[in-house]
Amino acid sequence: MKSLAIVSVVLLALTQFACSDSGRSSDNNADSNPIAAPAPVVDSTTTLPPAEATTGEGDAIAEPPATPPKDSAADVIVYPVVALGIDATSKTAWTHFDLDSGKVVAETDVSWDLAFKRTSIKMNSNVKAQVLRDTAFEAVAAAPAGAYTADAPVVGGPETDGLFFHTPSPWYEYNMETHVISPRNSIYVVKSNGGHDVKVQIVDYYNADRLPAFIQTKSHILGLSAAAE
Repeated sequence: MKSLAIVSVVLLALTQFACSDSGRSSDNNADSNPIAAPAPVVDSTTTLPPAEATTGEGDAIAEPPATPPKDSAADVIVYPVVALGIDATSKTAWTHFDLDSGKVVAETDVSWDLAFKRTSIKMNSNVKAQVLRDTAFEAVAAAPAGAYTADAPVVGGPETDGLFFHTPSPWYEYNMETHVISPRNSIYVVKSNGGHDVKVQIVDYYNADRLPAFIQTKSHILGLSAAAE
């Protein structure tokens, strides 16, 4: 009886060992041969995102825009019409006018273009002009094709000899009966110190109170210019 019990215990131990080894073998097979995940089902209406291009170092390259951005239009300046009354009442000193800035400036300011003294008008040495007779101010939209002329003062002669605004006839008419000075119907196109073509009209020799030698002018830089000018 004792021998039979020993044999039974040995057989039971062998059976448990065999079962344990079989379980480990199944686990190893499962690790070495994993079950592949099922492929995703893509509906015909689904749009898949495009694959990103890479540099080869794992950095994604941004796709270029379909249409490059357009450059914004350059700013332009439309120059205003400048209406300015110039005090030319002195009989000895000139009043200097810078057409580019539309302001009266000091004589020492080399930017001046025209100078006024009573009925006399002269131009700076590097300024030239041409005249359009019997022309309306608004009708001049661009510089004419004619030649520009500089002042050619006559040494030893009268102050206005050789000055463009006084040759061959002065910019004004004088009524001997009423002693009234009236501007001629002329538009002067001046090539300014700043290189602009500026149309200039002498509107009146008098101010609103009819005081003489307060010359009323109107000027306008012709055309358009860039904002950085």
